[in-house]
Amino acid sequence: MEISEWGPCVIKARLPIDFVDELVSKAKNEVSANSMLAGHLKDQYFFDRATLNWFADSDHFANGIDYYFESVAKRTSSPKENLTPNLTDFWINYMKPGDFNPPHQHSGALSFIIFGDSPPGLLQECVDHEGTTIKPGDIVFQYGDQANKLAITLHHFYPNKGDFFIFPANVQHFVSPFKSEGTRISISGNVVF
Repeated sequence: MEISEWGPCVIKARLPIDFVDELVSKAKNEVSANSMLAGHLKDQYFFDRATLNWFADSDHFANGIDYYFESVAKRTSSPKENLTPNLTDFWINYMKPGDFNPPHQHSGALSFIIFGDSPPGLLQECVDHEGTTIKPGDIVFQYGDQANKLAITLHHFYPNKGDFFIFPANVQHFVSPFKSEGTRISISGNVVF
């Protein structure tokens, strides 16, 4: 039996927790990103240029982009792209209970999301959730005709600390609201070549 995959390549990798903690600690929370982002939340901030450069120069960033193109090459049987990535935008989101990110896209060629933390009660809230397959606080990637009931158009993931998603910037994605006390921290960026 064979199953054909359709849609964009979204990869999920893992970053070391100490690296993620260091990245979160570098957030200065000085320059609000609210007017530039889709999120319905109060605390969204751009990283400063020094932190953007620190992350862009890290092996974790380079290896993630490399792994993305290796995955695409395997999936499409095409040669691996050897392009030079340029991180253009880099920000941090602090989501609180009731906050959410509506369906949106990013600019650039690729985007990424790194999870820095989740509220302590969020996992239990997801376990207790009744209803659709989309759980509170999940990151949801959306592609294709939502009206076609025979197509898989949504892929959702629980936000585990250290998860590192890389995907085409034009892929719609969103975050559903949650009720658990605490902060869901995510870090995002856009990449051009």
